[in-house]
Amino acid sequence: TDELMYAKRNSYKLRGDFEKIDKKKWTFTFYPSFYISDTDRNSDKTSTTLFGNVQKNSAKTTTGSSTKYYRANGDFTLGIKDLGKKRRSLVFTGEYVFGGSDGNSFERSSTYYNAIDSTMERNLLYDKTYSNYSLGGSIQYVEPIGELWAVQTYLSSYYKVRKSDNAASNADGSSNEYYTSNADNYYFTNYGRLLMQYKKDATSLQFGGSARAISNENYAHSFGIDTRTGVNELLWNWSPFIRLNTSIKKQNFNFSYSGDAERPLQSEIAPAIDIVNPTRISIGNI
Repeated sequence: TDELMYAKRNSYKLRGDFEKIDKKKWTFTFYPSFYISDTDRNSDKTSTTLFGNVQKNSAKTTTGSSTKYYRANGDFTLGIKDLGKKRRSLVFTGEYVFGGSDGNSFERSSTYYNAIDSTMERNLLYDKTYSNYSLGGSIQYVEPIGELWAVQTYLSSYYKVRKSDNAASNADGSSNEYYTSNADNYYFTNYGRLLMQYKKDATSLQFGGSARAISNENYAHSFGIDTRTGVNELLWNWSPFIRLNTSIKKQNFNFSYSGDAERPLQSEIAPAIDIVNPTRISIGNI
């Protein structure tokens, strides 16, 4: 295999920091940023497969792309201490992401299959768009009960959307439905926690429960096949927890129990080989 690649990128990033902190009363922070880039890539690749000294197949591929990308994101925190009462507090947090890309690419390839003594030619153009945005926030409230106890409530909600469209066309400009693809993901999670805390000298006790509800919908179209997963499905998870820290005669003791469930990351999912099309074997798992 021989490959020659060329890439060029111009990018710009702007970030701001806004802070106003009174350690005895309140805190406000806001960190926005903005990023744009313009990238061009080109590559030429040739490969040959041999069995002994006999050539089984060979391929020559030329690809190129031009992409413009943007991303605006930020997060903020507003916290108020001793809200009308000592040790009572209220904290708001939030974050946002708006990003996307727009570009085009081409693929020209010639693949020879010795088994059928035939050459497959491909000359495709792609118009690609991608968008990604998310909004989320949380609220935390602490209410003291006497001198030693306090109750904390915490609620958060995040909504994320990713959309990718890849419109393929032939060299003559006609649409190529087979190689046209798109994928949409809608992810919505809500989390709540109720916590009781006791604190005296070196002893701290926390206990309570948490609950999470997750919706993860995927819509995809590729190689003429439509796929839908997670539609109208809601994953619920709840668990109690307890944490105890104490010190007796300069000896520290710690005990904790908790539970949680999360969807696996893409990198943690065992990939499955798709050999429906023997000339285009793919690996993936939606």
